[in-house]
Amino acid sequence: MYGYASYWVIQIYTTTGYGDIVAKSFGEMIMCIIIMIMSKMQVVFIMGHLASTQTNKRVLQEAYEES
Repeated sequence: MYGYASYWVIQIYTTTGYGDIVAKSFGEMIMCIIIMIMSKMQVVFIMGHLASTQTNKRVLQEAYEES
């Protein structure tokens, strides 16, 4: 029961949502949970990298304009 609840919570949290293809066995649910969490971590990493790049670009631009 906790496995099904965990799957539901992770599915909602990662905004994967409900689709036509769903995990049926407990093993499939565990694998889906792992994949959903890893994909969310990847999105966060990419967004953080883009934000860092923009910040560094802005700092360099301001330093260039001051000199």
